[in-house]
Amino acid sequence: MGSAKGKVGPAQGSRGGVGEKTKDKSASVTIEEQNKQLLSIFNGINEVIYVSDPETHEVLFVNKALERVLGRNPVGGLCYREFQGKDSPCEFCTNEIIKRIKPRTHVWEHCNPEVGRTYALHDRIFTWPDGRDVRVELAVDISDRKAAENSLRESEENLRVTLDSIGDAVIATDTGGRITRMNPIAEQLTGWSFKKAKGRPVCDVFNIFNSQTREPCRSPVEKVIETGKIIGLANHAMLKSKDGKEYHIADSGAPIKNDMGQAIGVVMVFRDITMEFAMQEQLFHSQKLEALGMLAGGIAHDFNNLLVGVYGYIDLARAVTDVPEVSDCLNSAMKSLERARALTSQMLTFAKGGVPQRKTVHIFPFLKESAQFALSGSKVSCRFKIPNDLYPCICDRNQIEQVVGNIVINAQQAMPDGGVVHMSAENRLIEGENPLGLPGGHYVRISIADSGGGINPNIAQRVFDPFFSTKIKGQGLGLSTAYSIMRRHDGAIEFESKPGHGSTFHVYIPADEKGIATGSSSSSDHAGTGRILLLDDEDIVLNALSSMLKSLGYEAVTATSGEQALELFLKEHKAGRTFTSMIFDLTIPGGMGGKEAIEHVRKVCPEVPVFVASGYDDDPVLADPTAFGFTACIRKPFTIGELARMLDSFLQKS
Repeated sequence: MGSAKGKVGPAQGSRGGVGEKTKDKSASVTIEEQNKQLLSIFNGINEVIYVSDPETHEVLFVNKALERVLGRNPVGGLCYREFQGKDSPCEFCTNEIIKRIKPRTHVWEHCNPEVGRTYALHDRIFTWPDGRDVRVELAVDISDRKAAENSLRESEENLRVTLDSIGDAVIATDTGGRITRMNPIAEQLTGWSFKKAKGRPVCDVFNIFNSQTREPCRSPVEKVIETGKIIGLANHAMLKSKDGKEYHIADSGAPIKNDMGQAIGVVMVFRDITMEFAMQEQLFHSQKLEALGMLAGGIAHDFNNLLVGVYGYIDLARAVTDVPEVSDCLNSAMKSLERARALTSQMLTFAKGGVPQRKTVHIFPFLKESAQFALSGSKVSCRFKIPNDLYPCICDRNQIEQVVGNIVINAQQAMPDGGVVHMSAENRLIEGENPLGLPGGHYVRISIADSGGGINPNIAQRVFDPFFSTKIKGQGLGLSTAYSIMRRHDGAIEFESKPGHGSTFHVYIPADEKGIATGSSSSSDHAGTGRILLLDDEDIVLNALSSMLKSLGYEAVTATSGEQALELFLKEHKAGRTFTSMIFDLTIPGGMGGKEAIEHVRKVCPEVPVFVASGYDDDPVLADPTAFGFTACIRKPFTIGELARMLDSFLQKS
């Protein structure tokens, strides 16, 4: 039994031992399979994983991905040597960080020079099977992503540098019209920084309107989105910046499309053309004046010829009448004629310019006197602010007086209830291109300001137009004349005005720093003898001028063509007789005029005084008669006194 009993024991024991071994074996198989599965998972991951001891830096585990990167199995080695090729722990080691923040994960980036790759690293502490804390790191290779980011960043930088270098303003928007990009020129013109403008509707920043109607313009972005085409702004578009400045602009808008041809936004390119616009306006005004030149010049010339006769006969009548009532009437008639002469002078000046007889003069105090005279009898006074070191100017004194007088009268009319006109002057240096189109150099700028109602922006562009006036009795010639005079002086005139706050006109006159003002000769009574040859195609001029010369003691010999005048001159010269002087009309329609006749005269007799008389103001002969062989000039119409002063300067008195 014992044996049996003994057999049973072992048999039972054997059965019990086999069961336990089977269980242990099953457990081992299960753990081994789990380990294999986990290992298979780790090795199947393409990202690098490793485990190391944070105290000893020993590598405890790596997955196949890391083995492939290294080309070997580094388990058992030291992490800093195996992964970084260093002989001591890395200065950027995160062991202390992850031990401190356990169990949280520390995420960071690192470029490994050993393998030439950049990784996003996820480090943390966890417990190893033997109970110690170990370091596990998941390294995600982001080299390609970083390269793409760097490439994108480089492209962005290149685009930024390119846009910043462009001389035009650039604004880009998305399809909803919200701003996505601006360059510095756009910031400068709009008054908005990109930081503040980004994401805003473009209409908040790009505020455009029609310069003529002042009505808002439709946003180019809307047009581009609707049509999908490149569009440009209409003429007269102006941009109003955030700080209130206004710019004339030229603009175009175009769709921004992706690789599939779909619109993803709009780009607008625009530039400031304020200076070009101002120069075009100057040219436009000049062309309008030229268009009226021939008509106004012809009318004024014929009218001046008529006035010569009227002037002469009235002067003669005044000299011989002893009746006070008649004398008063003649004096009144002469005053009316003076107004008529001023009107024709203005017509010639704005239409054909009137070549200025320029000399170096100091423009004050005579401009001060001119302004005060223009305001005499009105409720408006004038205050002056003139520096002592003001440059002398190269100008025609009479014409500049006319410019200032016209502007002052305009200012006085703008203040019907009275007020003050402020006149100031200063030296100005103009350099490079400028909206006025002036050559570089020194100028005197005269500023004339009033406190009237100002100029409506809707008519501002017509202020210098001939015959344009907002006044019931205005002729519309004052500012047109001033504009033309300054153009002929190689100067300029401009104005600034705000409705309700008055207007200021600025006149730029070429200056002569080294010039010395010249005085004008005084007139004197004149009486002479001898014969004077007259050349003119108008009988009324010949008759009136003959009578005027007779009253001064001369005998007049008349000719109606240059050929006839030369025939008379040569006949007298061959006979040993000579004319005391000659007065030639400058142009004779259909025949030889004084300009051609003087050349023949000078070949025979270079010393005889020959004067030129003309109703045209724009011929260069009048500006410099001596350069063309004449002794001096006189403009039609003229009085006996003006004729006498000219003759007195060059002929001997009896």
